[in-house]
Amino acid sequence: MDPDEVILSKLCSAVVGYLKRHPQAADTVRGIGNWWLPVARCHADARALQRALDRLVGQGRVTRYALLDGTILYASSEGRQPGLLRKRRRIRGALVRRARNARVSGPARGRRSAANRK
Repeated sequence: MDPDEVILSKLCSAVVGYLKRHPQAADTVRGIGNWWLPVARCHADARALQRALDRLVGQGRVTRYALLDGTILYASSEGRQPGLLRKRRRIRGALVRRARNARVSGPARGRRSAANRK
């Protein structure tokens, strides 16, 4: 068996195993590499992990979620993910509020300076 295939297979097993123990888990490629894989005593570079996640998405075992800011989260495809959906809504709301605050901040809108109040 090809050594790359062995690594890919181990990564897929580690991710699926983690999701079986933590069915509501969702994270980015970086988070999975930093938090999920060390639990399984498995380490890999980001490209290999991305290939493993792409394979699992293709098999329907993992779902890819895109957030408004472009962040990609990976989570289990088993059943519904009510916790993840709530988390996505909370993150989406925070991003919308941040965007609104960025537009509003700067010069005060609708307020007259002390010199113009007279």
